[in-house]
Amino acid sequence: MAGLTSELLSQLEATEPASEYACGRTFQKPMPDREHASIQFFLAGVLGPFLAQTGIGRAFTEFRCIFGPPGRERTYVPDLTYVARERLTADRFLLAAPDLVVEILSPDQHMPHFLDKIPFCLLYGVRLVWVIDPSTSTVTVQAPGQEARILGAGEILDGGDVLPGFSVAVDDITGLSPHASGRRYWLRRAMALTSILSWGCASSRTTTMVLAGRASPKIRPRVSFTAL
Repeated sequence: MAGLTSELLSQLEATEPASEYACGRTFQKPMPDREHASIQFFLAGVLGPFLAQTGIGRAFTEFRCIFGPPGRERTYVPDLTYVARERLTADRFLLAAPDLVVEILSPDQHMPHFLDKIPFCLLYGVRLVWVIDPSTSTVTVQAPGQEARILGAGEILDGGDVLPGFSVAVDDITGLSPHASGRRYWLRRAMALTSILSWGCASSRTTTMVLAGRASPKIRPRVSFTAL
């Protein structure tokens, strides 16, 4: 592939955070801040059990993807990706567009590069993009040939045709839940994630969990898993 050589890939892999390549230039991703890392961890914790239950594919964090028109391929490292089961390979990198790209905006985001990335993804094979903006507590949903939708407080993000049966409250992603302040919010998020990760091990949906040696009613975030 012209421009994107194995030597260049090695150089891109050597940076921390990861670097991306587009239009003959390299761009290093911004270092995640606390909110970025929290959202990325939460979403991975929600998607993982859903995919384990449905078996429709796999989710990855910071997984390098190489795709685009022949001779003009680009390489991106989205914050989170989903790849359908039938498209999974054993390759070190994904040599195709992922089905879902999730990007979490950071304060020092290189916006010209970012604004060029999303249309390219949608044009060359990505079926769904979620852009999460912690500063506005919104999720922008984009799909090829469709107008962008901006979801905010009180609304539900669903997986559409890409992740059928999946949904999660925007408030739980961005931290606008009723108790999203101070220690009470972080305790609630930790408890919620513990509940999600125990999915499939419990004998029923009304089990209890133990936190700090004390049993308490399970607090479940507004996540919907619908088996196909």
